[in-house]
Amino acid sequence: MKKLSTAPMALALLISCTAHERTAEKDGPSELTDGGMAVHTDDAGREAGQSNNRDGGENSSQEAGSPPRDAGLDARQTDASSSDMDANRDSSGSGNDAENGENRDAGRRTQICGDTATWPRPFSGATIAAAQVGSSSFGFLEGPVWIAEQGVLLFSDMDMSNVGTMGPPARIRRLRPPSSFDVFVQASNSNGLALWRDEAVIAATHDTQALSLFALADGARTQLEVLSDGKRLNSPNDLTVRSDGTVYFTDPSWQKTDARPSETMRKGVYRLPSSWRADGPNNALLVDESLDEPNGVALSPDERTLYVGSRGSEIWKFNVAADGSVSNRTMFANTGSSDGMTVDCAGNLYVTSGTVEVFEPGGMRLGEITLGGNPTNVAFGGVDRKTLYITAGSQLYSVVLNVPGYPY
Repeated sequence: MKKLSTAPMALALLISCTAHERTAEKDGPSELTDGGMAVHTDDAGREAGQSNNRDGGENSSQEAGSPPRDAGLDARQTDASSSDMDANRDSSGSGNDAENGENRDAGRRTQICGDTATWPRPFSGATIAAAQVGSSSFGFLEGPVWIAEQGVLLFSDMDMSNVGTMGPPARIRRLRPPSSFDVFVQASNSNGLALWRDEAVIAATHDTQALSLFALADGARTQLEVLSDGKRLNSPNDLTVRSDGTVYFTDPSWQKTDARPSETMRKGVYRLPSSWRADGPNNALLVDESLDEPNGVALSPDERTLYVGSRGSEIWKFNVAADGSVSNRTMFANTGSSDGMTVDCAGNLYVTSGTVEVFEPGGMRLGEITLGGNPTNVAFGGVDRKTLYITAGSQLYSVVLNVPGYPY
């Protein structure tokens, strides 16, 4: 762990715990250059591969001589998690702390979604339009997350015109509804953001090629050491957090510059087990390496399904076991190249893909949300959690829906 600034004692205690809270997150590559430095990005200017660390348990490895993954998922790709890493769990990250964190999360989900068994359609008809929030334009926006306790939306703002060896500079901006913006973290170098308990967000940070925590109290950053079989990742892009603290994240190459060759030699989807520690090091387990630039990732409300999108045309879903392990990849929907995604309390999936496409839990397309820009990510917010915030290019959009949802 490397701290860039000193967090208050409350955060120091917090980051030693491994129970997290989830209160409820195109086309072919081109290149940006900076003095001959290339960074991969898609046509919209957004963040534009094989080791033995498969997600077949926390100490699993690929069979010697086995072929690389393809569109099929066989028994060797099943995540059957062991308890070996749990034996090394710090006592402060287990027991009552973990139980209390999960209990609080269950309570928050109940507050957001209630005990409603039947929900209306998110909106009437096949299409609804989102409106721009305020008149401000920024750089390239990503990773919105709603902070209920503060009543604000945080999101990443990347400067794709000034890419250096560590990828594009980025800051975390803050929206105070209805339309007041300021800067929360000046130099976050972040992409996707997710809520981690009440006091921090966990971010995919391309400058460290890993993940970071940012304290909500003051923006203080704690870098997390996250490797895969001892190898540095590419440029983590998006992430989602289960109520027990398990982090699922994607690692494409959109923001990996040529100055930082890939050590893993793959573009993967990973699971960071709930036993991860802020003082690391932490070993990320490979879930899948066959997707073309994996991107958006989200969990279903019951946390039994993991959704993943990519530059490919499909949205994939995986079964998630009680221990957080992942298996049985199947195709959920076909959207074309996709970016960030989120879910509502009814289990509907919102996928950014030219518009925001909405799918019911069985995969049927319900309709789409249109807007004036190319969407990159989505998150629910507002007092009743029925406002869907959408990052799109240099602007932020929102639309009020009939169903509440999750903050990232």
